Amino acid sequence: MKYVFSLMFVIVLCSSMNAVNCRAAVGLDAFGLLVISDQNLVAGYKETTAPMVSAQITESVECFDLGIGMNYQLPRDHGDLPEDMQVAYGEHYFFPIYGILSYNIPSTGRIKPQLISQFGYNFVSMKFPLNDEDDRDDINGGFFYGLGLGLDYHKISLNVMYLSNGMRVNHEELSSNHWRVTNEGDIQTQQLNISIGYKFGRAL
Repeated sequence: MKYVFSLMFVIVLCSSMNAVNCRAAVGLDAFGLLVISDQNLVAGYKETTAPMVSAQITESVECFDLGIGMNYQLPRDHGDLPEDMQVAYGEHYFFPIYGILSYNIPSTGRIKPQLISQFGYNFVSMKFPLNDEDDRDDINGGFFYGLGLGLDYHKISLNVMYLSNGMRVNHEELSSNHWRVTNEGDIQTQQLNISIGYKFGRAL
């Protein structure tokens, strides 16, 4: 819930500022893949489609847009698995905060295309359904990036993005009343994001 309030705060802040351009959007993360790389294996699992909301603030400098943004990528889980298969990683969601660099492709038509890049830090929350009183996992965020194409028509925008969320997890076990790390691994998600947004601000 705190992430929703953060997004709402950015949107309200945008509406009160005339010196910048803002975008509020809703979308879907689809065709997701969760890739786990630890000391023992590399494995990938399909993820369920999940909604996303975002808020962005940008400033135009010649043919470029520079700014900051944040997404709330709502909870999602791994896809269907065989009945006898269990996965240690359960439902999870992301809250990346990132910088934006976009190039506005010159166009004389009503539709304005742009190339979009996003780079920042990914905050994450994840459940671990197989843990018991002798096991626990500590997960930390990591590198976030997005690359894609945007199409603007007046104040309406359509973005198609490839998004990647990075994170690191440490698995600990209780031994002789002390927790010790028994495994470390990196996790990365990959997904295609399609979002529709509304832009408002000085230049619109």
